[in-house]
Amino acid sequence: MDDEKYPLAIGGGLLVQVASLRERLITRLQQHESHPDPVTVVSHPVAGAVILARNLVTAAEEMNPAD
Repeated sequence: MDDEKYPLAIGGGLLVQVASLRERLITRLQQHESHPDPVTVVSHPVAGAVILARNLVTAAEEMNPAD
């Protein structure tokens, strides 16, 4: 992998709850020349998906307003 940074979202029970496990994961990625930045812990991924979907619907409605 190249040296470019990329965003990483971490979800799942163990990775969300255990900081030392997250740190080990990030360290291992960096050892393999992978550089996630920023790293975001996602506690409630479904809620985030709903917000994104709602934003897409709103944007589509603004682009194509109903008469």
